[in-house]
Amino acid sequence: MAASESMTSSGIVGVIASVVTIALTVFNAVTKSTIDRQAGAVQAAQLELQKLDERLRERAADLEALKERTSRYTFLRSLLPDLISGTGQQQLLTINLIRLTLSEEEAARFFSGFIRSDDRALQTVGNAGLKAIAQDRTASETAAGHERKGFASLMEGRFDQAIVDFRNADRAYPAYHDASEIAQYLEQSRKDLERPDGRRAAYGEILKRYSWKAPPDVRRQLRDLSQDASGDGPSK
Repeated sequence: MAASESMTSSGIVGVIASVVTIALTVFNAVTKSTIDRQAGAVQAAQLELQKLDERLRERAADLEALKERTSRYTFLRSLLPDLISGTGQQQLLTINLIRLTLSEEEAARFFSGFIRSDDRALQTVGNAGLKAIAQDRTASETAAGHERKGFASLMEGRFDQAIVDFRNADRAYPAYHDASEIAQYLEQSRKDLERPDGRRAAYGEILKRYSWKAPPDVRRQLRDLSQDASGDGPSK
């Protein structure tokens, strides 16, 4: 009798344990599902916030660009009296200020508009502006050619010629990139350039300080020369 009751009790305990196990399993599954849904909702909310932040940044950038254009055009409008009524040097100065204020494309459209006018004086202003743009472009292209030659001479170890080339670039278009600064640096470092370590240091310094407008291939070559393990660099 006692044995029978003991077996019955064990059976009940087993059933209860099974029920508890099932309940815990169901609870864990439900809890995990809830947590997963909440995590998914949090992640989705974070993505939406990120998208919103990106849109706000874009709008802020657009607003800054609009402010910048408005400021330039306001300044441009203030120059019109001197551009139209000015003579000689004053008119030339105004044309140069307009070219500095606007991009080349904007300035070309601006002066082209004067040419289409029926007023002879405005046509003259338009022609003078377009002529100045063409001269500026020619000078820039000439300076770019001298600068390219300067970098070629520099990397071939022909430092005296490089100085001449960079000086010619600055002469063709004053303050063109860092041409004048590179020529001055080479002149000051001329003795150091006779040594392999001095050449490596010079290439590294020019790459670091004076190559902000240099072509990508020039920058790569300067980097390679500044790290030249042989210490010989290019032959002079």
